[in-house]
Amino acid sequence: MNYYGPRPNAELLRQYGYVTLDHARYDVVELPWSLVESNLKQLLNLSDRSWKAVMKHVDEEDLEDGFVIERECPDVSSEGTFVGPAVLREMPSDLTNQIKAVLKATRKVDEKLVPEKRKRDDLVHCLLSRCLDELFRQYATTIDDDKRRLAAGGLSARCYMATVVRLGEKLVLQEAVGLLGESKSKDGDRAGPTKKARK
Repeated sequence: MNYYGPRPNAELLRQYGYVTLDHARYDVVELPWSLVESNLKQLLNLSDRSWKAVMKHVDEEDLEDGFVIERECPDVSSEGTFVGPAVLREMPSDLTNQIKAVLKATRKVDEKLVPEKRKRDDLVHCLLSRCLDELFRQYATTIDDDKRRLAAGGLSARCYMATVVRLGEKLVLQEAVGLLGESKSKDGDRAGPTKKARK
């Protein structure tokens, strides 16, 4: 058996020219910081001038350009078999830490722009939800569309592989949306009734 390690199908396709459903567990989706930044500016109603003022309180060299949303995957057994399910347990901690650092800098510019800590967590949740929604909208097809195409067959090899990669990314996105919904629901249980999380 040739095993190239825990690589997502997108990487297998780029480097080795094939995809395999066995590696769907390793699929990832990338969230660019530029998308997070634009949504944050909209949420806080920040002008370009205000954003520049915020960035003066942030070391921009420390800002990551993008983040990878991925599942936790158990190691492969010595026989080369997968042990245990792959599960998306949390959003990338480096992403949430970077958002919080920028919110802290924003608060230095104007305290009224960023709420106190509890509501700030709600702001981060809302921001991440908006970003995931926007990522979904960038695809020309839905999850169901891709599943139907794969089930129907008849695709060229290149279209088949591209569809597998695209579907894998969207399934990770779907899990991330569900994860945010669960965390919002748990927060609501602790704090009393809240509005139903948007799906």
